[in-house]
Amino acid sequence: MAAKKKFVGMTFSQIEKKTQTLKTDRSNWETHWQELADHIHPRRASVISKKADGARRNFHLLDNSGVHSNEVLAGALHSFLTNPNGEFFGMTTGDMNIDNQDDVRRWIQGTVRSMHNVLSNSNFQTEVHEYYLDLPSICTSNMLMEGDEDNIVRFSTKFIGEYMIDENRFGEVDQIYLEWDARPAELFDQFGEENLPDKVKDAFKKNPEEKFCVIHGVYPEALIKSGGNAKKYLQQYWIKSEKFEIVSAQATFTTFPYLVSRWGKASGERWGRGPGMNALPELKVLNKMNETMLIGAQKMVDPPVQMEDDGVILPLITRPGGVNFRRPGSAEIRPIFANTNIEFGYQALQDRRQRVRDAFFIDKLQLQQQGPEMTATEVLQRTEDSMRLLGPMLGRMQNEFLKPLINRLYDLMDRRGMIETPPQVLQGRNLIVRYSSVIARSQRASEGKAIMSTFQNLAPFIQLDPSVADNFDGDAAARVMSAIYGPPAEIMRDMKSVAAIRKQRADAQAAQAKMQQDAITATEGAAIMQAGQQNG
Repeated sequence: MAAKKKFVGMTFSQIEKKTQTLKTDRSNWETHWQELADHIHPRRASVISKKADGARRNFHLLDNSGVHSNEVLAGALHSFLTNPNGEFFGMTTGDMNIDNQDDVRRWIQGTVRSMHNVLSNSNFQTEVHEYYLDLPSICTSNMLMEGDEDNIVRFSTKFIGEYMIDENRFGEVDQIYLEWDARPAELFDQFGEENLPDKVKDAFKKNPEEKFCVIHGVYPEALIKSGGNAKKYLQQYWIKSEKFEIVSAQATFTTFPYLVSRWGKASGERWGRGPGMNALPELKVLNKMNETMLIGAQKMVDPPVQMEDDGVILPLITRPGGVNFRRPGSAEIRPIFANTNIEFGYQALQDRRQRVRDAFFIDKLQLQQQGPEMTATEVLQRTEDSMRLLGPMLGRMQNEFLKPLINRLYDLMDRRGMIETPPQVLQGRNLIVRYSSVIARSQRASEGKAIMSTFQNLAPFIQLDPSVADNFDGDAAARVMSAIYGPPAEIMRDMKSVAAIRKQRADAQAAQAKMQQDAITATEGAAIMQAGQQNG
């Protein structure tokens, strides 16, 4: 029996130094994230300003345009990219001839369907919505994807105040370090009592509310080992105050377990930038303008007044029906600001709110109707146009979120024997993820329209000379169009079934032609015999 390979990871001093360095590097971002969370995502508003459980987090907001716009965009991303009611990805070899082989097509369809079923039965849809709320607002999202005994896979969206990230030379996040405080009972539940230091065990009995700082690190093996594999990742957990490593939690991964996405990124920076940062100046102005407008409205409803110092008998009664007395000959009581134009302020507020909505692409997500009604064709066209405009902005999402998600899901399922053995033609061949979300289909729709336009423009020539149609492969066109528009796989027959139907049709036509020919031959034979008898 071969000896188990020894796990060699970071020492405590190494991992502590790494986390402190990354903490220092991200310190400039924390103030920015706090402002973003305050104005756009109040649930995350404890980056610097720590909040107690249940404390109000949006009491200072006088305008919720940022919060509402962020929720609309997050909902749109959820629907467009990872719709829970449909399959949002498929697989391809990149070679249409191989993809159309019946055994390959069945294997791909079965594998993709199994992967979607696993996601549907996990907590993915719950956690991914929080992921999408973080992405436009704080502009960086992070979700842990780990194996689960019951549901195959389990997801957990992480708070940006808890983790630090680092990149490789390709700009890909391949290191992550988390720090959080946990009670002894929580540590027992996650790691098991027998795997923890004595101080944690004592605290469980004497002071169960005491918290211990936990450090979690995941990084490539090549970071600490000369000649190590950059695509092999090591995991370690430490109890910081005790400098104690939880050895039972050591693990090795072939796929990075964290899905870290940035909406956009400036060169040389690790953390993301995006719509929230673009909208923040407008949101801060909006908040201040609302404060001023409320004061102005209050002055209009209950204005400050002016009067002669000895012209009125005090106190001044301002309640409804109140009676005030002034001395004969004195000037009447009148407001100081009699001609306040508050309408201009409301117009300025609307202009600022529109800029916030534009920053979150709300105008691209909602169809603007022109005229009394739109036809179904016009609705589809405008939807496709909107999706194509959003597509380039979401390209990073495919590379940093969807692709790692699908690769890790496949890896976890394969390790549990849930992936059937692929056909021989696929052995040693890398599969390519093909996205079939609303945005992906909209981007490919132009290809389908090009095919339809080609056939429509050639129709007159085919009528004049039917042999022109010989230039096209109708079966290939049908399968390409189905790949573009993504109909259910059940409606497509495999190539063997198509060949069998065509053979049956050809045999029936041949039999019918033979019967007709036999009838003609019999008729001609009868006519010849009758003519011979007459001549004889």
